[in-house]
Amino acid sequence: MKIIKPLWGWYKVISKKRTKGHKVKYLYIEPNKSLSNQRHLKRSEHWFVLEGSLHLDLIINGIEMGVDIEKGDSVDIPVEAWHHPQNRTDKPCLILEIQHGKECEEEDIERKV
Repeated sequence: MKIIKPLWGWYKVISKKRTKGHKVKYLYIEPNKSLSNQRHLKRSEHWFVLEGSLHLDLIINGIEMGVDIEKGDSVDIPVEAWHHPQNRTDKPCLILEIQHGKECEEEDIERKV
């Protein structure tokens, strides 16, 4: 599968099963970069940090929290939870992302400006 290169680094889908409702991919977040503040209406996500560390601002059921996750840690992001992943370090961060839900498509994204 091909590597996609947004401004924050890259991602690569490594497994996708439309009929099973899941997708697995790598996210590589460059040092001092962040993804958009976003949520998904049709899928949840489980993130496992393979290398580096990550700060994640979350809003789950109206409750705001900040979570720092290091290599070997993981976090669950429920359906409709706002999440803003940020690599605040000078080292890259590699995430294994597992999506699960009705639809695991890139179009299932709402960004907060």
